[in-house]
Amino acid sequence: MDDRQILATTGQLKEYTFDMTTDEISSLEGDFIATVVFFEEEAYGFSTQPVFNDLDLIVTAYDSGGSPTSFYPNGLSSADNLNTVEKVRINVL
Repeated sequence: MDDRQILATTGQLKEYTFDMTTDEISSLEGDFIATVVFFEEEAYGFSTQPVFNDLDLIVTAYDSGGSPTSFYPNGLSSADNLNTVEKVRINVL
């Protein structure tokens, strides 16, 4: 968990990598779940962009041949730029 980080500049990127072995994945009881939650002040009254600071959660899994598969939050097929709560759930069984 990384809590209360201040991102000071526009366009700042912070990336986290968690490597899991095949044994660790197979020992999971149920789904693999990753969640990001952030808070910001509400957008201006007539704003067309409800989220000013957009944090994106993308989970990338690699098969045994090294080919990547990306999983996007909230059942979408691309990054979610509308919500401040994003969750990826992957069935590993």
